[in-house]
Amino acid sequence: MLKKLFLLIILVGFCTCIRSNSDSGIYQVISHMIYASKANIVEYGVQTSFETSKSTSEKELTDNIFNLLAEGDSTIVTKSEQKTNIYSINFQGDKASGYVQGSSTASKTNIMINLMIKGTQDELNSLKQKMDKIIAEQKNISNIHSYFYLKGEIKKDNSKVINDTIIDDLNYMGVINIDTVSLNNGFSTVCYTGSKDNINNSGKLMDLNFAVMNYNNGIYEKSYLFVGTPMINISY
Repeated sequence: MLKKLFLLIILVGFCTCIRSNSDSGIYQVISHMIYASKANIVEYGVQTSFETSKSTSEKELTDNIFNLLAEGDSTIVTKSEQKTNIYSINFQGDKASGYVQGSSTASKTNIMINLMIKGTQDELNSLKQKMDKIIAEQKNISNIHSYFYLKGEIKKDNSKVINDTIIDDLNYMGVINIDTVSLNNGFSTVCYTGSKDNINNSGKLMDLNFAVMNYNNGIYEKSYLFVGTPMINISY
């Protein structure tokens, strides 16, 4: 009896920890999802936008952000473009690609960042820390929106089986507001792990979205796991 009670306490404590630790809990959940689906990660990335008061030109601000973003990657090649009140940098490296764009009005500058990284490791947490650092260095910032994502190749199998396996794990970890919709070639699920970076979904909080998808173009067939926080913001 005491042994069963001890195991119950451990389980409850684990589930509570997942939902109470907003910084790391969601990434623990994602790690379990990758493990449960046996996904081989092929890429991850982020789309971020924010506003800042117009204390510097859109070019200076965009250049500064790009330098922080590309720091340490000597393989990146850039192409910049200046238009009226709009300045953008497109970049391509061995692993990273994307763009940074700044557009100005009379009183503010809008920044958009799109970054895709080819990789085989789950580096979403590290990427979020990097983006948090970039955002923290900006002055008078507002209207921040960030969407992180991860894409992994999974075994060509019954997508419902994989989807159900992940949901079983989510329930075990105490994740709530789990809601799944069936798509033409797979399933998409939203849920809430307790992260502070959440959005409202039909009156319920959500901070995580994953999809199990099968693709068959007649030449090859592949299956992928897509994970996004707070939602998947890329085509799938």
